[in-house]
Amino acid sequence: MRQYRNLKKGILMTTVFSLWAGSLLSLSGCGNEKDAGSYAEEETKKAEGESQGEEKAMGRYLESDLNLPKECDMADSIEFLEDGILRICYKNSDYQAMYADSRDNGETWGESVSIPALLGLDPETVTVDLVKPAKDGGIFARAYSEEKPDEPSSRHYYIDPEGNAREMNLEALGEGFYIWDCEFTGKQTILIRTITEIAEVSLKDDHIETKYEEGGGTQYMGLVDHYLLAVADGGIHYYDIDTGKPIEDETAFTKLFAANEQNLSRNTTSSYTSLFLAGDEKDSLFFVDKRGIYRYAFGGSIAEQIADGNLNSLNSPDTALLDMVKDSQGRFYLLISDYSSGRTARILRYEYSEEVAAVPDTELTVYSLKESRFMRQAAAIFQKKYPDIYLNLETGMTGEDAVTTTDALKTLNTEIMAGKGPDVLILDGIPEETYVEKGLLADLSGILSKVQETDGILENILDSYKKEDGNIYSMPVKFAIPVMAGHQEDIEKVTDLASLADLVEAHQDEYKLENGRPVRMPMNQVCSPELLLTDLADVSAGAWLKEDGTLDVEALTQYLAQANRMYQPTREMMEEALGEDQIYYFYDQQEMKYGINATDVLDGQCIVGLGRIYSSDEIANLYSTERYDDSIHVKLWNGQEENCFIPIQTIGISAKAREKDAAEKFVEFLFSQEGQGIGASNGIPVNKAVFHNADYWKKGEEDEILWVSSHSYNDGSSQEQTFECRQQTEAYTEQFLAMAESLEKPSKENEFILSAVRDAGTRYLKGECSLDEAVKAAVQEVNLYLSE
Repeated sequence: MRQYRNLKKGILMTTVFSLWAGSLLSLSGCGNEKDAGSYAEEETKKAEGESQGEEKAMGRYLESDLNLPKECDMADSIEFLEDGILRICYKNSDYQAMYADSRDNGETWGESVSIPALLGLDPETVTVDLVKPAKDGGIFARAYSEEKPDEPSSRHYYIDPEGNAREMNLEALGEGFYIWDCEFTGKQTILIRTITEIAEVSLKDDHIETKYEEGGGTQYMGLVDHYLLAVADGGIHYYDIDTGKPIEDETAFTKLFAANEQNLSRNTTSSYTSLFLAGDEKDSLFFVDKRGIYRYAFGGSIAEQIADGNLNSLNSPDTALLDMVKDSQGRFYLLISDYSSGRTARILRYEYSEEVAAVPDTELTVYSLKESRFMRQAAAIFQKKYPDIYLNLETGMTGEDAVTTTDALKTLNTEIMAGKGPDVLILDGIPEETYVEKGLLADLSGILSKVQETDGILENILDSYKKEDGNIYSMPVKFAIPVMAGHQEDIEKVTDLASLADLVEAHQDEYKLENGRPVRMPMNQVCSPELLLTDLADVSAGAWLKEDGTLDVEALTQYLAQANRMYQPTREMMEEALGEDQIYYFYDQQEMKYGINATDVLDGQCIVGLGRIYSSDEIANLYSTERYDDSIHVKLWNGQEENCFIPIQTIGISAKAREKDAAEKFVEFLFSQEGQGIGASNGIPVNKAVFHNADYWKKGEEDEILWVSSHSYNDGSSQEQTFECRQQTEAYTEQFLAMAESLEKPSKENEFILSAVRDAGTRYLKGECSLDEAVKAAVQEVNLYLSE
């Protein structure tokens, strides 16, 4: 009996999708959106069962990482050949297509083989992609050359199991066809999906034997044995490729599949949201998406979840699916792109273990006001490291309902006071000082002292959160540096909010539109009043608050007055150019605000660039910009407050945490070298060992081109210019590390207060009310909130 069969009687978390039940149980998010069959329910059942003397349910699939060929950078596909060899097709750092074989299930790899060499092509002039291996050892590949415009845009090749290569004649697919993906059928044919159809093509003579989905509209396809699954029209169309005929809809499976809306469309050509794999028995399949791995028997009424995506990397926002195979021992191998490290390839193996509990013994609840990509990244890695802990991420404002900041905070406060609140809180946007004053947060100094002893923590960040008694109740996991970029003669004049407004007004005769788009403006933030008021608050919000927590009317009046001076010179211009789309410039950067991008100054579109340094990416952009124009400089951006850093993922442990040990373990993990390395683009690490590690800031060798873009300079010539972003020197990085260590205090952003100020301020900037009326409205709303 195969291992997953034991799940029927062993794994409590298995979710059954049943027709006769009349509804589907949905599993999504990283533990925060389980509408049914939730962890809490399973824990209750488990506790009741154990109290009655029943055995604790054991056994679940565990995830592990496999080695990759040494040269592997980006991957295409994997396959188990008929003789048990595992083959991976990939691209090396020079973007050359290669393959390598493993005889020990991915533990080690043999020598890499150049696919262009097998095809007799020069890899210096030809790019090979869409490489797909067959079980019998055959390979399909596409090649194209930009150096020979007179030739067809792409050529297609088949390498047979004996290594004989030939170019395929696929003209019957139509003029200018483009292949999105392909699948070997195992009967000397290959299924090819183009924009207009799915064609089954003979590998012997390139004859089209059958066509499916003519007319187009198919998002992607899967092949399991003789069943073709074409994802289209908000569901799946099923075909039997032995007969070439459509078959009845597998309603139970289609409902499971469509319950995750992301499965219904393919938004990228380089990865998938779901994958299909032939099952263990005739007329069955395995299926994977972010929710987990499932098994389904054709003609059945249920689909079993055999691995929960909430307990591994499947639910990570950085996991992009590429391919999936299974070995003879029932282990699954998932090829993915890891976007946390720039689409780096990984092979994840899922192996059943009877040594771990079917459901983790401990549930740790982590709350954030807004969705946190970083925290989902961290959750996936933490749960892999600690399989006995289930991490339940709760979000107060999902953006999918009408819940306001006030609603979310009231609900959170009520649950905390009732002893039902989360164990760990992400305090970004939450009034942490109020929580400290009311004794709702536990002291973190003991946890942080462990990290301080082993790796060190940046003293300026740590000290700014230390209370007079030495206790630390909150601490940012990462932070950002607010900076401005511009020509030296401009930015040297800017020291605060008022002098920034002076600079904007000094250039107001230059602002203009061409062909309905802004070609000269002060800075990107003036695209909408909401965006401007939100961004300026990063270096000003702390000045609005008095010691008693109420708003300082004079400081707030000055804030709105200076913001208005910046907005008015281009108000009519931006309203004309963007219209109702203005608001999208605000919503577009809600999870993470703009990083600094000095190219807008370089091409003349903006007078000044305002933004944040989160990572090496922004430093490389600044370094490369200065290479093009050495009159462009960078300096710390000050507003109504000076020398601020922007805290990111500020974390605290509830004083009423039910799982205190697990909470402490999670917080310690976040500040460890491993935790600080997660999401390198999401903020600067506070762990000293990581912060001062030169390799952390490197994406390549010094001056190596990292990426290239094209843009037009606003000099009247409309000439396209190429911008090469290069790896900065170590000395250039060091100046920003020194800047980071000089910062003195955190930017204090209370989401509720910011929302009140932004709403009232937007009306003022749009001319819908006076300055005094806007200030009064904001103060009244905040005072009402504080009184409650």
